[in-house]
Amino acid sequence: MGIFMAATNTAAILKAKFKINTELWFTGESHNNSFIATEAVALKSKGIAHLKEIITERNLNPAEDIIVTHGPWNYQSIWGNYLAKQGFKWVYVSHGVLEPCGMNHKWLKKKIYYALVENRLLSNANIIRAISTPEKLNLQKLFPKKEIVLIANGFDAPVDAVSTTAKSKMIFLFMARLHEKKGVTPLVQAWINSSLNNDPHYELAIAGTDEGELAKIEPLLQQSINAKYIGVIYKDAKQEWLAKSSFFVLPSQCEGFPVSLLETAAAGLIPIITESCNFPEILQQQLAIKTGNNAEEITASLEHCKSLQMPDIAQLAANVSSYIKANYNLDLIAQKQYELYCTLLNK
Repeated sequence: MGIFMAATNTAAILKAKFKINTELWFTGESHNNSFIATEAVALKSKGIAHLKEIITERNLNPAEDIIVTHGPWNYQSIWGNYLAKQGFKWVYVSHGVLEPCGMNHKWLKKKIYYALVENRLLSNANIIRAISTPEKLNLQKLFPKKEIVLIANGFDAPVDAVSTTAKSKMIFLFMARLHEKKGVTPLVQAWINSSLNNDPHYELAIAGTDEGELAKIEPLLQQSINAKYIGVIYKDAKQEWLAKSSFFVLPSQCEGFPVSLLETAAAGLIPIITESCNFPEILQQQLAIKTGNNAEEITASLEHCKSLQMPDIAQLAANVSSYIKANYNLDLIAQKQYELYCTLLNK
């Protein structure tokens, strides 16, 4: 869902301001999402034969249409390579998957596939887009002959995004996939080890789809009366949790540039993040709390948050929200995309 959002969240602005139409091609399910100003195209197959059908059905034209692919290791790079050979301009976005931490997982399989297949396919990409400063530096090393363009993910929040409602307790929200690399298990262990555990003035809420970690954290959650798994939250339920939470915790081992971090920070949740979240700017601005990947480091970060005074928390919440709105709003991101697309089409 993070990639779905990152791929389509500027579509309405591109359409209204620049007369650019966006199509989202995907396999699998749309998960009942309605993509604003985006035409969703469900693919019947990952084969080139179906791609040829799509080119005809969608009336694609190399002089007018640009192909943007998201993520490696699958059909999208094969399709991007094929379309580039047909004269289409191809923008490749890896979403941090080629970062060292991402390549270390199943490293031998990835190393072989990258050397024999992916690297060859990407030789035909016109532009490689980085979504964070650390990723740009890494991609420049991987592809020294390619143009690497930094256009970060963005997120638009309403003007009154920061809740002014008095909070009865301090809520720490984890909102991500329950995957090992996201650090949810050491987070829960850190909570159990901290003085916040079982203190009614604090709460840890864990939201997200399970990808193997729920069975690990359930026995830990049973040791706490103020830490709970709240399942997957969308729309009104998500907005409710954003409004009543004060901190967003993501002790991740590996990220591209998480939209959830932008979304929660824009809503005034103070980020508690690792360097691996690939957002050095927000740490340099002292608008986030830096933590580590292990339970001991996360515990120390939680205790630090507990020591903060309420006026300081309120001011930091307002500052981080203003920073995201000023530097990562969708108008700004769409403008950068438009300029890149015009350059590619020589317009």
